Amino acid sequence: MPQDIPLEASETLAFTPSKLRDKMGENAPHFILRTITSREKRFRRRLVTEAGCIFHTQDAIRNELVNGLKAQWSPDEVDAAEERLRTYWQALDDFTTQAMSDDDVEWSYDSDIEAAVHKLERDVSQNWPPLSRMRADNLEHGEISALSQMAVTLKSWGNMKATPDIDRGFLTLDCVDTIQEELTRIDFKQGIKPGTSLGEVLAECARQWMLDESTAKNSASPSRSDITPDFSTAKDGDTKSGKSPVRARSKKTQKDS
Repeated sequence: MPQDIPLEASETLAFTPSKLRDKMGENAPHFILRTITSREKRFRRRLVTEAGCIFHTQDAIRNELVNGLKAQWSPDEVDAAEERLRTYWQALDDFTTQAMSDDDVEWSYDSDIEAAVHKLERDVSQNWPPLSRMRADNLEHGEISALSQMAVTLKSWGNMKATPDIDRGFLTLDCVDTIQEELTRIDFKQGIKPGTSLGEVLAECARQWMLDESTAKNSASPSRSDITPDFSTAKDGDTKSGKSPVRARSKKTQKDS
């Protein structure tokens, strides 16, 4: 009989959350994580699609934020705000591009403006339902994406009450929910911060997916923001000269100078 060969190089992994292993020894919950091949990757995409999740791009979020500003502010206020808004976004995009090729680049931005960015984002979201719905869509997409990764990665487990619920060869999302809830309860009973062991399992599942890919580079880049500063706090001269208030500085350059 021919042997089944994985489509990508990876290893099946036996894993026990470290905190539970220290507390419970051989009685700790343990897991077997499956080899990730093209089949698992295709089925994960199917799960996310079947769940009806919608993901909105950065540009779509930004455009809807501007729509919210236009609906709530006077035309004169919107013109001034949008100009500075676009300048801020361009600064973020430029920094993100630079950070992809320079591990030592540092993000520097006016702290008052950044604080105002988050405040304005909250204000617009609370008063502009289309934007808050888009954010809710992206939040749900992220949650289902994490659940689906665990659903196709977990092969078996022990020392838990949860029983397998299989659909087309993989765990259902409801089954993964049950496992996550039980792990959280076990943490609590063992005097461990709830969610600690689940975090370890999720991290190991993610590592299985990365075994056939290049290691992701870490950088000091902030998350690409889809929000904008409160323009009343912007300092004079930030945009009059056409210069961005953000400065992308390289540690390497500073050391060499």
